[in-house]
Amino acid sequence: MWIPLALAFALALLIILTSSEIFLSGEDWLRLGVFFALACLFLGQIFALSLMVSCFTGQSATSLVICLFGWLVGGVVYMNLMPSLIEYGVEEIPWQNFVDASGAARSEYRREVQEWEERHPSPGEVYLKGIEEGRRLRYAHPKGYTWLQQRSAFTFDKDLKLAERIKELDWENQEPLAREAQLVTSWSILSPFTNFRVLSYQLARTALDDKFYLARQGHRYRKTYIEYLRSKKAFASGRWFTDDPPDQESMIPDPEAVTPQMLVPDAPFMQERMTWVQEQEGRAAKDARRQLDLRDLPKFGADGRRSLAASLQIMYYRLETEFITEGGANWFDNTFYLNPGAGRNVIFAAHKGGFNNWMQRYEVVDWTLLVRYVLSFLCIVLAYNSVSGEMESGTLRLALANPLSRGRWLVGKFFAYLGLLLAATLLGSLFSLLVLSLNGALDLNGTVVRGYLFFFLATAFYLTLFLFLSMGISCLARSSATSLVLLILMWAILVIIIPQTSYLVAVQQVKSVGAWWQKPFEVIGEEEKRLEREGLGLRGRELGKVDDYAMEKQYARRIREAEKEQGQLMKRAYAQNLEQYKVAKAVNLFSPGFAFQYALEAFLGVGIKRYENFLQQTWHYRDTLRDFIRTRDATDADSPHILFQGYLSDEPLDHNHIPRVKAQPIALAEGVSAGVMPIAILVLEAFAAFFFALWAFNRAELAG
Repeated sequence: MWIPLALAFALALLIILTSSEIFLSGEDWLRLGVFFALACLFLGQIFALSLMVSCFTGQSATSLVICLFGWLVGGVVYMNLMPSLIEYGVEEIPWQNFVDASGAARSEYRREVQEWEERHPSPGEVYLKGIEEGRRLRYAHPKGYTWLQQRSAFTFDKDLKLAERIKELDWENQEPLAREAQLVTSWSILSPFTNFRVLSYQLARTALDDKFYLARQGHRYRKTYIEYLRSKKAFASGRWFTDDPPDQESMIPDPEAVTPQMLVPDAPFMQERMTWVQEQEGRAAKDARRQLDLRDLPKFGADGRRSLAASLQIMYYRLETEFITEGGANWFDNTFYLNPGAGRNVIFAAHKGGFNNWMQRYEVVDWTLLVRYVLSFLCIVLAYNSVSGEMESGTLRLALANPLSRGRWLVGKFFAYLGLLLAATLLGSLFSLLVLSLNGALDLNGTVVRGYLFFFLATAFYLTLFLFLSMGISCLARSSATSLVLLILMWAILVIIIPQTSYLVAVQQVKSVGAWWQKPFEVIGEEEKRLEREGLGLRGRELGKVDDYAMEKQYARRIREAEKEQGQLMKRAYAQNLEQYKVAKAVNLFSPGFAFQYALEAFLGVGIKRYENFLQQTWHYRDTLRDFIRTRDATDADSPHILFQGYLSDEPLDHNHIPRVKAQPIALAEGVSAGVMPIAILVLEAFAAFFFALWAFNRAELAG
């Protein structure tokens, strides 16, 4: 039993060691050794439990059924059912509470800064004119630097206070979700399978405890880093926002002598100063005074990961229609944050509502999951000896001695099993509907009834497949034990192995996007840097009036061009992710369980189709919102008509006039069209299983 494990373990190690990117330290080797010992203990535990069941039953077939059913319950159902059950014991805080509280904290911060700026007005934009890259400013006037230094001294502690407050608010929102995940981990001890899984996470330093440990270490290092910067007087000097030496000449040497016309990019004065800036940038690259000596900067990482001893110390405690099929609702983003202003696209996607991001390793328990795993396994339990068992006892020969055809006997047996399973499904699902309806979680409308009826019909075809497959194998095997072993092997391949390999196939066939959000951000950032080097920027409405906002319009046009490229990159990234998912879906269609699931998803308008539809509507709403803003802005003759904050109309706007998102659900015809393939595959597999069982039964010899 342990020899195959050792061989597989050694092979995995060889594959890992061939990678030049992986280096195993001494502690890593110790962890691998402990993991191997843990795996051996787990196998020993399963062997002992199986031996106990075998001793109690005294029959091979019965003990095999009990053991496999125990594996299904303890290794699959229990593991994924716990997150759903534990949600009822923990009161979750709405995400909107965090949004409102953090928004109030930021508003208070902005109010205090604004009050300070009113008491200490800026010397003027011309005194702050320089070259800005990120948060570093160069070549500004000393008077501008003095004001920035005073402002920085005032705002820094408030920045830290705001960050701490938002962290507290975020934890208040996340704490119940983390508590749910901790409860799942604690209750995992009841099943050997979940217990081994959690212990492996602890050993690999990927458990929830390790996330919290790393977060605490990061927060502690943040304080250390801030104190280090304070010791360098970084916050009390201009070094916080510039690397200009004290004798650095300013880009605008005499701000009082400069007129707004001279600051226009095409003006001879600005062209001469930009040439000067290019010369200064060449010298700055070689100026040692602009470099900071950070050799004594405290490093993070020495205690950033939990030690083996600490891991072992934790481990010893443990030696609407989505109730039908959630359709990957916890995989796909369901929230997009939009900024209608130019220069920003659909930047941030997130998942809100009904999902605990601390428990991404678990599958949502819905009716589809129960049918895919539990009912398909019960088909095998019921029908594995439907023919072979009666052959062995002789009752089949006696039954067929009467005027009864083999086909009618087989179909009668099938309907008896199917009726039993559908009756259990009907009772369980109706009870679930009743509970959800009484709790107000759903309204029993036409959509729910239609989805339920299709679910029931698809379940019937799915169970038909496994019942006829089990009966056909039972005919060919002629031995109940052999039949059961073959069926369990086929069930594992069709229901578990094929879906698990689909991910590997997808990532091999379609290149992963990786950190897809970086490139779109870089496109806008690089264009902004180029504009800054050329002296183009937003000067404010007062300065822009001089030349009818010529610089701002040129700036906006360049940003819009970069934004188009940004949008294409984002759409390409989303399309690549979808393509990867579709490849995995194509592989999964070889699994009857996923043909059943994809058929339901398509008919109910969930899953990948809903995500694609939602994504298209998001882009469309962004364009609709921008058109509305442009149209309203065009009615104000005093507006610069530039789609940037501060350059639009100041006229009051009734928020009731703003177009709202009106999500359009997927049409039934479109859903059915998308589900033709999985529906056809499921029906064809069911009929193929029927003809297979009929063929196997008709050729079976009844003498034995």
